[in-house]
Amino acid sequence: MSHFRQFCNLEVIIVICVLTGAVGFNVAHLYSYFSTSVKVSLGSDMVMHLLLSEAVASAMVEGWNVTDVWEGSMGMGHPVFHYYQHLPHLIVGLINVVAFGTISVGNILIWSSYILLSLFPISMYVSLRRFGFDSLSSAMGGLVASLISTNGIFGFDNSSYIQTEMGLYTQLWGMVLLPLALAWGYRVLQEGKGYFWAVSFLSAVSVSHLLYGYMALLTLGVFALISPLHFILTKAIRTQTYTRSQRRRASRRSAGNQLKPAYPVSASISVPEYTRSQWIRFAMLILLVGVVTSYFVIPFFLDQSYLNTSISDSVFLDSTTYNSLGHAEVLQTLFEGHMFDFSRFPSLTILVFIGFVVCVFRWRTGIYIVPIIIFILWILLYFGRTTWGPVIDLLPMSQDMHMYRFIGGVHLGGILLMATALGVSWRWAISRGNVWYTAVALILTVSVLVPVYLERREYIQQETRLMESCQPLEEAEYEDMSDLLSALESLPKGRVYSGIGSPGLVDDITWNTDYGIGCSHIQSWLHVEGLDMMGTRYHPYSLNAKLLLEFDEAREEQYNIFNVRYVIAPEGVNFPDFVKPIGKFGRHLLYQVETT
Repeated sequence: MSHFRQFCNLEVIIVICVLTGAVGFNVAHLYSYFSTSVKVSLGSDMVMHLLLSEAVASAMVEGWNVTDVWEGSMGMGHPVFHYYQHLPHLIVGLINVVAFGTISVGNILIWSSYILLSLFPISMYVSLRRFGFDSLSSAMGGLVASLISTNGIFGFDNSSYIQTEMGLYTQLWGMVLLPLALAWGYRVLQEGKGYFWAVSFLSAVSVSHLLYGYMALLTLGVFALISPLHFILTKAIRTQTYTRSQRRRASRRSAGNQLKPAYPVSASISVPEYTRSQWIRFAMLILLVGVVTSYFVIPFFLDQSYLNTSISDSVFLDSTTYNSLGHAEVLQTLFEGHMFDFSRFPSLTILVFIGFVVCVFRWRTGIYIVPIIIFILWILLYFGRTTWGPVIDLLPMSQDMHMYRFIGGVHLGGILLMATALGVSWRWAISRGNVWYTAVALILTVSVLVPVYLERREYIQQETRLMESCQPLEEAEYEDMSDLLSALESLPKGRVYSGIGSPGLVDDITWNTDYGIGCSHIQSWLHVEGLDMMGTRYHPYSLNAKLLLEFDEAREEQYNIFNVRYVIAPEGVNFPDFVKPIGKFGRHLLYQVETT
């Protein structure tokens, strides 16, 4: 009965209701979007993840090395997993193989995205509890976890995962794993135990999303550096407070009385010892994670020269991706509310600032410096090279890093601050032992978050309507494209060209910019069908990638060099005489070129 009463206390009921509401909202409203997505050809970067997952499934069946497969249809072929995160693809491929192919890779990608997005509030709750926050604050973290709104800046908001032009599948895995990795890593630094789960989560996030793994380890390094300083300050303050209290009590007592130590922690461990323990534990984490991921990390660095990623070489990504926005634009975005509340009243932004103030006032309690450190660290680094210039190069591997993606760290810190702001109000109300105080906390929370939930519901419904509008467009051309693919299968093998596939990078090839089927670019659709494509639309990191941009569709010898034997283009595009039309399928024309 005592356990039953403990389970049924008010705090537990609130936590269960809050988490059920947060997860239930995601489950109910995201289902319509993803169930529609199943009926539409994969677009955006999800095509790349489809191809990689299918390569994993084939490697498992054939008995090849699943962590270093060759993907032959993107950029004339590239060993993508040699340089790219791959744990999500391994899991997708494994499910496909275990199910004997009864569940397609595409469906696994879609429904795993649905599950991860829906359960993200649980990840935040568990992480906050592991950090050391009380259950109410942790539940509030789950309540706000899925509510961030941005203008598509690759953060923790839904636009990173359900907009048709996005498809950040591996980042979704990283987003769910990052708070878990940080929480377990933080406890190792504080307690010196729990290495197994900390290393497991840190390794998992590293091979699920390289940048998020980097961010996790860097954040833990800052924890290891700041915690001793926090320990020194709090010890000095407590010692000074104890000394003043001791003098007052000594004046009221006889000289023969002895006082018991009031600060046992400082007596049990010295500052140098505490500092050394923090750094040793962090070094152990780095070493163990390095050992677990060495199969990937060592070849990654040894063969770095064969990867086209540096800012000086890449013509596929805007310099902002590498250098970020600078402090002026970042701070303007923050204070205008667009970093957490784009196109709506800045409810979450206000909670972030309230949470920050609460943490500052409670900084002596170690757990409250965690949200401050994460938020300040990543907003400073989100300024990027645009603000810090060559100083930013002190960070390891900073030359090739997409600093624009550091927004994920800012959003994580923001969620912790929001959870603190809401949790303090609920903790205060519960501690009063009066149901009316709890009712006030409930009314305030509902008043702040219900409009945000309604806006998120409308956003998901809007994206669902867009996806639904794509379906009839694809169905209208399905028969024509099926006939075209059947014609290609009956012909000798050769590479297929349907434009470069990187709109805006090649000025004299404009016909392929808007050439698509439904809501998918034509090259995306053809990649999904398994054709070997001539172009650079996906993962342009092979050394051939920039060369492909120089392809001249008017020069016959280049078709021969690259074995571009077939061309698919819409009506109205003029080609040289050696590009001969051999079939018309609706508005799509199939051409053939004689190659050797």
